[in-house]
Amino acid sequence: GSLFFLKFGPKKHEKLKESLLNLKSGIGYSLNMLKTMDTVVLQDETVTRYPITFENFAVLPGTDDFKKIDPEFPFCPIDLKIGIPSTIEQAKSLKNAPSIYQFFPMRNEQHNLAFFIHGTSFAKITDRTRLDDQGEANVETLKYLTDALVRRMDDFKASDFERYCNIYKAILMSDKPNRHNSDLLNNQLYEPLLHYIRLNIPT
Repeated sequence: GSLFFLKFGPKKHEKLKESLLNLKSGIGYSLNMLKTMDTVVLQDETVTRYPITFENFAVLPGTDDFKKIDPEFPFCPIDLKIGIPSTIEQAKSLKNAPSIYQFFPMRNEQHNLAFFIHGTSFAKITDRTRLDDQGEANVETLKYLTDALVRRMDDFKASDFERYCNIYKAILMSDKPNRHNSDLLNNQLYEPLLHYIRLNIPT
């Protein structure tokens, strides 16, 4: 292996501390996507796996949905997960963490959501900190995920009402994404889900 010592330029140390803070807020959740790892040490802080409930979805090669998404790896199934909190405190914490993951959090994708999304089909910019604004795969992935979640919630209303309410609560506690790069999530995820819960209030 190699060991490198790099001298920081002006204000670079503050930038590194900011990046580590953003990473710490999401890394505990991302450990759920790594089967053999449950602890990470960042500088002098140990981060362990945070408990979370997942709604899992898979898009198989050859299907119409897979062709619409057109992912980078055409022979691998697309793995999609929505992380749903089990407590009010966890939901509040998630709103201050990254909302988009590809195994690890994209630190510039923090969108006030009380849940988070993992997707292997997301197209990212080179430094992996945010989605590619021009990525058609991202539009189609979020469209698929929103439609699939709505169908599942319709099923849960009759078959697993507690699970339905947990997902409903996570959407309800989310605030509208308001960052400069939030249009994609607003149009393809947040607004359609908000419309759905307004019409499907648990009774």
